[in-house]
Amino acid sequence: MQELQLRMKDSTTVVWSSDDVCPPQPDTDHFEQDFAPGFQRVFERNWNGARTRDANGNPDCTVALMVDPGVYELIARLGQKLSAPFQIQVQSSGV
Repeated sequence: MQELQLRMKDSTTVVWSSDDVCPPQPDTDHFEQDFAPGFQRVFERNWNGARTRDANGNPDCTVALMVDPGVYELIARLGQKLSAPFQIQVQSSGV
C-alpha cells in the first residue's frame, strides 16, 4: 500500500492521509504491484486542504476543518517504509 501523510511539524500526529477518503467512496484507486529494485512510479493525489484526522490523529471524516496555516511535514509510505519528511508551508486560501 502507498500513502501520503501530512503531519504536524516534528510530530507523528497525522492531520491528513491519502488513505482517508472523505466522503467514503468505493475503493477505486488502490492496487497491488510488485516493485523491483530501482523501479519508479508517480502517484498523484489532489487535496482540498481539509483535515481527515481528529486532534489525536485518528481517522475522522466528520472533522470538516481546514488545516491551519503553518509548517507541516509530508511523508510518503510504501508498505512499511517511510520516506524522509519533506517540509511544506500551508498558507491560507484567503477565503
